[in-house]
Amino acid sequence: MALGIEADDPANPRTTGTTISQWVAGPGGGMGTVQGLPIAKPPYSRLSAFDMNTGERIWWIPIGDAPEAVRDHPALQGVDLSRMGSGANSIQMVAGDLLYATEGSSGPAVLNAFDKRTGMPVGEVELPSPGQYGMMTYMHEGRQHVVVQVGRPGRLVALRLPN
Repeated sequence: MALGIEADDPANPRTTGTTISQWVAGPGGGMGTVQGLPIAKPPYSRLSAFDMNTGERIWWIPIGDAPEAVRDHPALQGVDLSRMGSGANSIQMVAGDLLYATEGSSGPAVLNAFDKRTGMPVGEVELPSPGQYGMMTYMHEGRQHVVVQVGRPGRLVALRLPN
């Protein structure tokens, strides 16, 4: 963490970089609801792997937990709603045998690692605020590092992978 920079509020992350386009969501659209619950069956977002030679989907997994409005709904108290896809935009990167993915700017502040061949979870690391826009990897002194853009402009988190 850089000295002289105040900590982000994880509940209200600021974006990184500069917005170079402006858009406005039009009326309508979105998912229909009944009593505040979506009428569409989850997952609401997922991560998919395809065979680039055949176009066949090899595996897919939901990315993220249930949206807050669903998770906190009184009719669903006591129901396991984990890994049903949050609907948030995830950022991903493949390096070696691993696929790294965040849970989007509105999801939990975590970086997930999956086996790229099977989609099985390998690990999860907390971030100071949600990952946004992109990530990169590099080697230094024989050790792999992953850098994730998080929070406000100029905020990067570098993680060193274990041996």
